[in-house]
Amino acid sequence: PPRSTLFPYTTLFRSPVLQYFLNTINRMKILIVEDELLIARVYAIHLKSAGHTVLGSVTHPDPARELISKELPDALVLDINLKGGADGIAFARELRETYSFPILFTTGNSKIRTLEEISDISNCDVMSKPIEATALIKRLKEMTSNLP
Repeated sequence: PPRSTLFPYTTLFRSPVLQYFLNTINRMKILIVEDELLIARVYAIHLKSAGHTVLGSVTHPDPARELISKELPDALVLDINLKGGADGIAFARELRETYSFPILFTTGNSKIRTLEEISDISNCDVMSKPIEATALIKRLKEMTSNLP
């Protein structure tokens, strides 16, 4: 078609309103459960700078339960070995009794051993620390895009 007939569409795709809409439909609401405050802060900074919402960053399952009851996340970033004896895998199993949102485990341990430990938990994956910000965001997007 002649360029003049495409003009309305090219203008539409440059529209700030459309760009805002496209950005909001790709936004994720993420909850971070990580006992290393610096690591949690880095995850939050990168997720927010990529346009996503961080519902909270907590160090233990108890405040995470409270936050989840208030607002359901699109995904959960969950450290496996939390300080104070809290077990991320046990918490994930508890969550699976009620919720189906994706859970991305993070660990400083062997990924292979962790995969065996979480094999019975649906809709989850594991990444070994240190985790590059772009890899974290990419994996979360992949996990949430597979949802019905």
